[in-house]
Amino acid sequence: MEFNNIINLHKAVIQTTCLGFMLCMPTLSYANDSEQQIELVSKKDTVGTQEVISVQGADRYSDADLAESLSRVPGVSIDESSDSGRQVSMRGLGPRYIKTTINGMESAASGTNSSVVGGSSNTRSLDFGIFASELFTQIEIEKTPSAEIEDGGIGGNVNLQAARPFQYDGSMFSYSFSGRYYEISSKIKPRMSFMASKNWNNKFGILGSIAYSKGLSHFEGASTVRWTVLNPKWDENSTSVHDGGTNRLLAEPITTISESGPYTNEGLDGKWIPRIPRYSIFTREQERFGTTAAIQYFPFDDFSLNIDWLYASIKSVANEYQNSILFRDNKDNPQIYPENVVVDVSNNIVAGAFSNARIRSEVNQGIAQSQFEQATIDVNWKVNDSLKAKILTGYGQSELDVPYQNMFALDAHNSIVAYSWDTSIEPIRLINEQGLDFSRGTMNASIPSFVWLPNHREATDKDYNGDRYTLVNAKQETSNGRNYHLALTRTEAEVGTSENYSIKLDFLYSIDTAFRLKLGSNIRSFKAERHNYRNYYKRLSQDGFGTQGDRAEAWINSYTFSDGDKLIYINELGEQIEIPSLNGERFSSNLHASGVDFGNAVSIPVTSSLNENTWLIPDFDKLMQSFGQMDFMQRRERFDQAYVVKEEVIASYVQLDWDSTIFNYGVRGNIGLRHIQNTTTSSVIDSSSYIKDYFKAESYNWNSKVNKDSNLLPSFNLSLDLTDTTLARISVAKAITRPSLDVFTSKVSIGMPSENSDTGEVEGGLIKRGAGPTLKPYESTQMDLALDWYFADGALLAGAFFYKNITSITTEKTTQILSATEMRSLGIDPQKVSDNYEWSIESIANTPPQTMWGVEFVYQQPFTFLPAPFDGLGIKANYTYVDYTRDVQDPMTQQIMTLTEEDSSKNMFHATLYYEGNQWGVRLGYNYRQGFVKQYRNEYKDEGTFVRGYESTNVWKISGHINLMDDTVLSIDINNITNEPKIQWGNLYNRQPVEYLLQGRSLMVGIKSQFN
Repeated sequence: MEFNNIINLHKAVIQTTCLGFMLCMPTLSYANDSEQQIELVSKKDTVGTQEVISVQGADRYSDADLAESLSRVPGVSIDESSDSGRQVSMRGLGPRYIKTTINGMESAASGTNSSVVGGSSNTRSLDFGIFASELFTQIEIEKTPSAEIEDGGIGGNVNLQAARPFQYDGSMFSYSFSGRYYEISSKIKPRMSFMASKNWNNKFGILGSIAYSKGLSHFEGASTVRWTVLNPKWDENSTSVHDGGTNRLLAEPITTISESGPYTNEGLDGKWIPRIPRYSIFTREQERFGTTAAIQYFPFDDFSLNIDWLYASIKSVANEYQNSILFRDNKDNPQIYPENVVVDVSNNIVAGAFSNARIRSEVNQGIAQSQFEQATIDVNWKVNDSLKAKILTGYGQSELDVPYQNMFALDAHNSIVAYSWDTSIEPIRLINEQGLDFSRGTMNASIPSFVWLPNHREATDKDYNGDRYTLVNAKQETSNGRNYHLALTRTEAEVGTSENYSIKLDFLYSIDTAFRLKLGSNIRSFKAERHNYRNYYKRLSQDGFGTQGDRAEAWINSYTFSDGDKLIYINELGEQIEIPSLNGERFSSNLHASGVDFGNAVSIPVTSSLNENTWLIPDFDKLMQSFGQMDFMQRRERFDQAYVVKEEVIASYVQLDWDSTIFNYGVRGNIGLRHIQNTTTSSVIDSSSYIKDYFKAESYNWNSKVNKDSNLLPSFNLSLDLTDTTLARISVAKAITRPSLDVFTSKVSIGMPSENSDTGEVEGGLIKRGAGPTLKPYESTQMDLALDWYFADGALLAGAFFYKNITSITTEKTTQILSATEMRSLGIDPQKVSDNYEWSIESIANTPPQTMWGVEFVYQQPFTFLPAPFDGLGIKANYTYVDYTRDVQDPMTQQIMTLTEEDSSKNMFHATLYYEGNQWGVRLGYNYRQGFVKQYRNEYKDEGTFVRGYESTNVWKISGHINLMDDTVLSIDINNITNEPKIQWGNLYNRQPVEYLLQGRSLMVGIKSQFN
């Protein structure tokens, strides 16, 4: 097809779709390879940097979800924390910088977070996991802002467009059936969708669609939570080791290893030990349902009405299993003694044997349900040949319900344990042979080897007994329930609601054939509310004001013996209640007997005593039956976690568009200004309404704070046709992104000071204040420069440079003396705090802007110049480089260092090699994302943790299709071909292993059909 004919065809398509209303900006689509030439013409017509993923009818290839489709767009990466890609990052900016709308309106989805177990997400970023990809036919990605685009996305704006009947001629029906096989669990889950549409000559149309699927996430591997630096020489009156003192921490250590044999405090000081080394299993089965309906009514050529309705729900049942050594927080517990210790060059204890330790096996089960509903109506009216108007109004609501998330733990105290990340060192040898002369160890194993000998050490027996054990002995003892007892009974629930409405009014006035004036106004409201319930409360103290003792989740440990072996529990009212034996033999099973898979994706070392058959787990159902009605399993609302945030935005804009020729060069562009007036109300429960940590009140009061602010956002976009096949673009704009909801709240959390046993002084008090509604949004001044070369039919070579200067949000720390009145207002008893005590105050504040820049390259080409049958080959590839750094202070050394911004990868690359024939096709896809910092973590003053991040990922996928009939396609998809691990590290200086998880491969086979 000639290039001019393609242009004419493209214009006809655009005119039919838009029906003459409102200026349409066609863009690059990543749909079927056979449509590639039209797609590139669409990109050539754009002004800003905008891209579109379009799937209509029976697409020959399948994406598992919306995020996977987005991952092929230049500069886009996804969070692959589960079976479904859930959140999107763009051009080095994390999900919080991406604004998502659905059918042109801001979404209100309240999804669960990426944790397999559940819990609410307090961010504004859309959880793509709630929506089936079949519900949408187009995803629009705006990388550069203009005045008419809704504010909120510094990183970019994503709009999801559901199907409409005028996209199809006459009657249309389509369906798809598929099944996905999960290698790690050997299970198959179904997926299906249906769509029906009727179009009466583009005058009236109706459409409905339904999508249903079941999915499975199963991660297995090892984790540590984080590592802790040992500091037995810590001295309250000393200074940092960097200043010649003895302190490696900012607070007294709560994790300690006691001296034993050759392992003195002098030798242990400065060594790093894993906080909770363990094997981990995460499973989540989810059921997803969605439906859409659309009506289009065009009674006249100058008037149209569109009605869109969308409903989606997802239900997840999650289970988490952990088998751990509890090195952490043992300052007040029986001492742990080292028997053999192997250290690497970074002072990490990569292998070791320890006695008098505590082993914990836990199960965490939860259910999470999310529902989303949205309805929009938009009316288009061509007032006359020069003036057009559009009104869009809509309402959306979302509900999150976590009815329960319960955890039970079986502990084995006084145990002998050993672990090794060094493949040349067997843990059983570390137990049997003291003082082995190992040279420096190496952290060369992804999965450590563990050997447990539970309940093999009396707390008063300080000398190592020197017994020799075999691996068979260890396996028998590890799986013996008599060595364990019930130690933790945690229960939690959560509810959340979000709702929003929007009214938009837009006008387009054609000044002449070259210039168009756009102006409009938008009123929108967003409200979110969260409530958390947990057995997190304590008993009242004798004076009736404060609290005392353990939290309810640990009251099970307060039983007493009476009448021989009978167990008596004293409840909160002082009543004596007989309870079942807490011995683990009564309430335990193992992974294999419970039908839980372990070792299908990861290779468990043969030197480990812990495997699928020996991993003892709490029996969840038996424990719920025995203890579910006890008082310590009753939840109370955590008043300090509840909040309501409401935002009311009034926005208006004016924008001038032009499409003309200057000196025979085609010039298109727009210049505009957007004004935003925002009113934010943040409400939290008044802490004087309840006793801190008791969380019980007949009624409570809300404290509300209101703030008003405004922003002025200018923008300029220009596209210049340098030749018939080459064009250049420039974009300059200012953009904002509002903070996450939990940061926006006014809630306060308090860590009470404790009395130093040596000095008698009260120390360690910490107050964390939420920023409240006065916190300003992230602001960015940004610029894009791009150059596109369409050097052949269907081919493109393009490059772009982007620059952003972005403000951020950080935590500021100060010290302050509080009056008795101020303490009481926070729920603190002044009598428990010494006079003139200086509290540590942490508050959220805005920071000066930091610069980021990057480049983006795109290359795609069908190899039509090759002889048949190789002329069906082609390639699509893109590469993005981002330089985004921030000055961060090391909390211990106070050194300022330059680190990569959170969630930002320097290098991202995607490539798809495809073959497209008449009857079949195949494509091989590859996604690379360089490792990145996830969080600047420095809040653990008594552990020394600073910064955590993720290693690079290399994900391969292969897809194929066969045309069985004209309208029926068989598709095959294999995901995660190389079983890519998810690797998290902790600590900037020695990158210790925090998480190594695998989810295995999956195979999906399906059939799709569309017919009139």
